[in-house]
Amino acid sequence: MIQEVKKVIFKRERKQLDDDSVFWNAIHSILTSRWSKSNTPLHCIAHSLNPKYYSPEWLGEENNRKAPHQDLEVTRERKNCIMKYFPNQDGRREVNVEYSNFSLCLEDFGSVDAITTRK
Repeated sequence: MIQEVKKVIFKRERKQLDDDSVFWNAIHSILTSRWSKSNTPLHCIAHSLNPKYYSPEWLGEENNRKAPHQDLEVTRERKNCIMKYFPNQDGRREVNVEYSNFSLCLEDFGSVDAITTRK
């Protein structure tokens, strides 16, 4: 997304992407600061549990989109969150099994109704 914003700004300013832009530098700083504030383990687990991000429609909107369980950064932060909230290994295992069932549409999450409501 950040690169798309950069392209729009540089096109509007009639500059090459490797030129310097005071406006772009300010926007880039705001965007990265905002991302850093919302990029937490709890945010990543919330993202992982949103059915929208597993739907073929959402995934197909852009070539580089991945489902949360296939995104290394989101997976790492989700695991950190689970470790924090479930320090007991048995509880953590149970949560991980349920998450796997959810992300892979297994068991109750594999029913026709559960799959079609992921839009």
